[in-house]
Amino acid sequence: MKSKITSYRDLDVYQRAYNVSISVMTKVIPNLPESERYDLKDQLSRSSKAVPRLIAEGFAKKHQKSGFQKYIDDAMAESNETQVGLSQCLDIYSKYIDITFCENLIREYDIIGKQLYRLRESWDKFSRLKPKDQTGSQDQKLSSGQSLVEIIIAIAVGAILIGGATAVLIPILRSNLETRHVQIATSLAQEYLDNLQSLAESDWQIIYSPPSAKGPSSQFYLRATSTTYEILSGATSTVVEGRTFTRYFSIENTSRNLCGASDITTNATSSCASGPGSSGVADDPSTQKITTTITWPENRSISKSQYLTRSRNKVFVQTDWSGGPDQEGPITSENNKFFTSSVIDYTSSVGSITIQGSAASGTLTSSIFDTQVTNGVAVNTIMWQGNQPSGTSVKFQIASSNSTSTWSYLGPDGSDTTYYTPTDANMPVQINLAQHNNKRYFRYKIFLESDPDQTQSPRVDDVIINWSP
Repeated sequence: MKSKITSYRDLDVYQRAYNVSISVMTKVIPNLPESERYDLKDQLSRSSKAVPRLIAEGFAKKHQKSGFQKYIDDAMAESNETQVGLSQCLDIYSKYIDITFCENLIREYDIIGKQLYRLRESWDKFSRLKPKDQTGSQDQKLSSGQSLVEIIIAIAVGAILIGGATAVLIPILRSNLETRHVQIATSLAQEYLDNLQSLAESDWQIIYSPPSAKGPSSQFYLRATSTTYEILSGATSTVVEGRTFTRYFSIENTSRNLCGASDITTNATSSCASGPGSSGVADDPSTQKITTTITWPENRSISKSQYLTRSRNKVFVQTDWSGGPDQEGPITSENNKFFTSSVIDYTSSVGSITIQGSAASGTLTSSIFDTQVTNGVAVNTIMWQGNQPSGTSVKFQIASSNSTSTWSYLGPDGSDTTYYTPTDANMPVQINLAQHNNKRYFRYKIFLESDPDQTQSPRVDDVIINWSP
């Protein structure tokens, strides 16, 4: 016999979605490479956590067919997105994750999707318990045999009972009304968070550069335009079911441990002389904390917070240099040319570069790449593909700018004396966003070093730079 459903926690699909989201957060995401921090990691984290949340929120609107089904539809969408993300983990990063475990998670989300579909279609079949029909004997009591005294006594008793019931009923009604207000406020807060998430994905600068100063006490609101939303300073009010609700949100910068390469922290920023991955706390310009606040009369309010990340990712990939030098750019798509080189062989093997002859080292400077993003981008990671014999090295410096005339090639500490040095091919290195954030143009300089005997050279087949608009 099926147990009575009195809470979203009683739903098998909620229990399954919650448990599997914990598995994704603790067993899959931490094992993905840091290069996916703003892409696959963030998407998996958001979508897997959203499924049980949407089920719980939808359950609160179970008596509103359209409202309930909307949340279930959204939960199915997030479940499908998580399933695709896990499949991408299998196909791209099988060496980082437990393949069997990930396949089991994909099957779990397939079951969740089917359960959500069935729940959506059959919810109307669930019925609330109806009170049993109570047939009283009042008519019999008021039969012609009753005396006038009996009638007066009955009226008096009824008045007492009605008065007592009213005293109990009023607080219940007040409580139910307040619960409804909280539900409305929660929905209004979530609506803002959802709209802000969409804004962040379409144009990060709208979130990162609001019309006035950011901080925990800042106040902004959204105003609809013909195609999207715009952020304005202040607060706005809306009337729902006869009650006025005021809403606004704040935007705050965030910091991360390991100089921007680890978890979010509330600690103050500190010196990060060695760049990402070293000891210290650094500002993360690709993450912002959003807190929505809803207030209504009688000094009632609720707040909901969420971290938004610059999650859109694009890549610059140079796979050939055989076209030769003297192309400074800017260019808007990759080709087989570059700006300048020294002691670099770019013709012997088409699609690769090595050190020329038996020289100890060589350098190559790329053309200027134009992202065509007026407000600039974040340059996230750099990696290379090829072959690195023992004793050789491949190093990089990155330059970014909002003009095409001034260039400073910098390493992870922000100086021109250090280098981004991947430990091997196919190993991305995080770029210091303190120097390379909100810049429209970027380029790279690569340094190849031979082994001590100068008999072997590294071979670079591809240079890949990940960036976020």
